[in-house]
Amino acid sequence: MQNFSFRGLEIHSSRMWQWDSILRTLDFMRKTGLNALILHQNDILDEIVMPSVYFHDQELVWKRWPVRRSKTYANAVYLSQIIKRAKSFGIDVYLEVKEIWYPEAILELFPELRDSHGVICPTNPFWFSFLEAKTREAIDILPDLAGIIVSPATRESKVSISTRTCACDRCQRTSGEEWYRQYIKAIFTPLAEKQKTLVVRDFSYTADQQDALINAVKSCSDQIVLALKNVPHDFWPTFPTNERIGQTPELREWIEFDVWGQYCGIGLFPCSLAEDLQKRILYCLQKGAVGAIFRTDWEICNDASNFNSFNMLNLFAAAMLSSRPDTHLDSVYQAWAEYGLSSPFHTESEAMEPVVPQNA
Repeated sequence: MQNFSFRGLEIHSSRMWQWDSILRTLDFMRKTGLNALILHQNDILDEIVMPSVYFHDQELVWKRWPVRRSKTYANAVYLSQIIKRAKSFGIDVYLEVKEIWYPEAILELFPELRDSHGVICPTNPFWFSFLEAKTREAIDILPDLAGIIVSPATRESKVSISTRTCACDRCQRTSGEEWYRQYIKAIFTPLAEKQKTLVVRDFSYTADQQDALINAVKSCSDQIVLALKNVPHDFWPTFPTNERIGQTPELREWIEFDVWGQYCGIGLFPCSLAEDLQKRILYCLQKGAVGAIFRTDWEICNDASNFNSFNMLNLFAAAMLSSRPDTHLDSVYQAWAEYGLSSPFHTESEAMEPVVPQNA
């Protein structure tokens, strides 16, 4: 039966910086057939590169930002170890970001980026050069990275056209679609040169912004992957399936799911999504989607994930159904029970061993 060729597990919290959590996640992925690990942090590129094209004066760097310099080196080494370990299991690693982000030092080097009212102008050409430079340096230091996932239309980045906070003439003349196109080209160019995958994630807040984003992607390259949420916005289980799924046959589509329970208890109580996942996965496959991403936590909540919740059931459902959508759900529940139940009243970093239920 048809399945998703791309089956990704997303970590969207600080536990990506905990080696034990990474090992436990990779072990689960290896056993269940998930083949891509997504590390999602808004500013993760700034956590691994300065970038050197702007911070080339080493005397100034040591004088003003020595801690950040050392931290970026250390973080890059850490991520390279994750990529190496994942590769040994046949698992690709992607970084997911909400760009454009920047370190505060950039404003010290280029104070003209703020206007007289202190507003950052998103159409300043500097930002696209900056984004390209960060991307290029990141893949140079992480050569085995599979690709990068970006959200151009988000309001959660430091610099974005979506918020329309700058009143300059250039911003007033620039359409959202044109800005998204420049953004996408800035990051796609260095990735394409190294045969890396760019995934553009739809995180728009209005239908107009969504149309503009998707049109921009299509105008740039058919090699870009489009990531769509399984519902129109956020991850409410009661929402209908996203109508945009299957509407861009010229692009590969990966569909995002939340399996931790951001909108159904955040892991504090069990909430099975197995039945819902099966129906939606079958629908997405029928519409031509080729990949799925399953989010296992949320950046707002520290030290919590599927791995310390009864909602680990949903992660088993995601892994098994994305490989074999016709899997009988009794098998999903059985696999979860055989793995063992983790108490949601213990934090993720306690790394407790799951307790396998036993007959009385």
